[in-house]
Amino acid sequence: MPYYGGYDGESPGNEWVKTASGWKKLIALRENLHRHIKRIARERFQNSCKEWPSGEGTSSGTGSHHQEPARDDVTILALSQDCDAVVKQAEEEISQELRQKYEEFDKPQASFAMISRSVGGRGNYFTLGEIISKLDFASGVEDRRRFNYVCRILELIVTTRFTSLSGLAQKNLFYVIEETLHVVMKNQHNTGQLRRILCGAIVAMNKSRSSHIGCPATWNNRMGLLQCWLEKLNSIKITEREEDGEMMLLDLPDEVLGRILHHLNDARDIINVDKSCYHLHLLATHNLLWRNLCLSHFTEYQITKLCPVDDYETDWKGVYRKLYKRHPAKEVYADVLQICGFCNCLFWMNGGHPCTKELLPPDDTSLQDRPELTVNINLSPQQFLDLFPSPHLIK
Repeated sequence: MPYYGGYDGESPGNEWVKTASGWKKLIALRENLHRHIKRIARERFQNSCKEWPSGEGTSSGTGSHHQEPARDDVTILALSQDCDAVVKQAEEEISQELRQKYEEFDKPQASFAMISRSVGGRGNYFTLGEIISKLDFASGVEDRRRFNYVCRILELIVTTRFTSLSGLAQKNLFYVIEETLHVVMKNQHNTGQLRRILCGAIVAMNKSRSSHIGCPATWNNRMGLLQCWLEKLNSIKITEREEDGEMMLLDLPDEVLGRILHHLNDARDIINVDKSCYHLHLLATHNLLWRNLCLSHFTEYQITKLCPVDDYETDWKGVYRKLYKRHPAKEVYADVLQICGFCNCLFWMNGGHPCTKELLPPDDTSLQDRPELTVNINLSPQQFLDLFPSPHLIK
């Protein structure tokens, strides 16, 4: 049975990575790669020996014949000697190409983690700082499907958990924030989310100045980083695209623009579109758009307290405003973290995980008696943080 986290005296502790053919041990992939490199290197060395000139001899200027070694003798002599140096040289020539081919397999893909252990097992329990590194949040912000989810988690951490983070957790947190800044500076999108994270971190740093983990120099260094990142973010200026003869956004038909607006799940984005121009204002205030937004963010029970769901004449923008004041809006993300009901493994929804239920025998019927074990539970950002309670909440 594979072992997923920490160190255990009863398990080899191998790391598992996701490949095109399924989950495999990282150490096995590396051994296969090195074996493949050495095999190709030896084949190239043998081929170079076979291309050695045959022993027919060549004529010199004085008419004497210089006898070259026979081809078979050279091959046997070369193979009988220690050719590690030649193999190493050939390995260096081809390793770059092969390593690029196996790069995604050879690199550990930390996309899952066991968040709890059995009572008898000996292993490490993941803290919030370790899980940020284990689930690879730094690479998650580069994925547009996970960007909003990771940013929401970072915002909750800096506003509610920053003072209780350990030194390692703060280090990992600042690294993820820096990677988020690089993505925003490159794409010039989602500046508002990153600004809330940076401002929340600055406020939390000021509150924890007297109880900050580390020396005053560390506090000053991190505060300077946050202020420098905020200045870089404020320096972003989105300029209007100049007319270059190609199609602009407003050149699209209203039906296409309406479909684009229906894919926006955040009411703030639709309000910003509403303020851009009069033509988009008409599309952004359409009743059907705000009705679908209400159905997406609130339950039918909450909506029916204000108006019938099938009433298309109601001012649905006003209904959304009232619902937003009374109830918390349901958060919608393209990719979220899930927890497996069988093995209690935390993983990305689009990434999957090597579940231990795959090791059950084919004739096992235990899952039929307990179907809840086959369900993967979606975790909101707040539910994810609740898995790692703050130290001052633990009694």
